[in-house]
Amino acid sequence: MKNGFLNLILRNPEELWSDVEGTKVSSLMLNLTGTTIVASFIYGAATGCYVGGMQILITGCKIPVLFLGTLLICSALIYMISRILVNTLTFYQSIMIPLISITITSVILAAWAPVVLLFSVSLKFRVYSNYVGLVLLLTFSMATAGIVSIWYLYRGVRALVKSRGKVVALIFSWIIIYQFVCSQFAWILRPFVGSSSDRISFEGNFYEAVPLLIKKFIENAF
Repeated sequence: MKNGFLNLILRNPEELWSDVEGTKVSSLMLNLTGTTIVASFIYGAATGCYVGGMQILITGCKIPVLFLGTLLICSALIYMISRILVNTLTFYQSIMIPLISITITSVILAAWAPVVLLFSVSLKFRVYSNYVGLVLLLTFSMATAGIVSIWYLYRGVRALVKSRGKVVALIFSWIIIYQFVCSQFAWILRPFVGSSSDRISFEGNFYEAVPLLIKKFIENAF
């Protein structure tokens, strides 16, 4: 990741919006994809340190696959919704703006990596309360990164779409689509904490698992 491109993403995103409207789409997409892969791999590798060994590489690879794979799966639906709500957006624009948001999410998660690494290497493996605590930390870090990226997403759409009502409707639609697909895709790729041979697992889906995790964490803590 080049510092200049990171500064551009975090401090001067308006230049990115102009690139989305211009002819630099290919180079911008390459830079965004590369940054997303590296940054999200760092976060995933820090998570994998809870188990160590090959799990560092496996979990490191899962996060980029999750983020970019979800966008790929949703791309046709995102474009269709964009054409219905805002018929001025091209296919590339309707994909590039969420990609910028995903890149920002990945960069923020990379900043979380040292904190995640500290907990991963210091918590005793195969202790259930430690496992649940680490999962909740990862959920919180993902949530904070997601909130910030939504703000950038709003700024990006606002730069290309003048109607505030259409901006809100478009972003809300994108978030709903991406969130549901990403959550289920993450469920398919699990576990992110622990190895595939661990017996700690939950039936159902992501939305059933998080309340159960919180309940189990409270029961074990108190």
